[in-house]
Amino acid sequence: MVMGRITRTGMLFVPCVGGASHSPREFVHDADCINAANVLLNTVNRIATAG
Repeated sequence: MVMGRITRTGMLFVPCVGGASHSPREFVHDADCINAANVLLNTVNRIATAG
């Protein structure tokens, strides 16, 4: 919310096993983290190369 005051922002959501989020039981598979990182990379590349 603080960054939203100075620039456009977005969020990447990565599925947690069993739906446990913000909890000591939270666990995310490596493949899901890699997929999210690739989404971020592709987004940054598109923004950087946009005319």
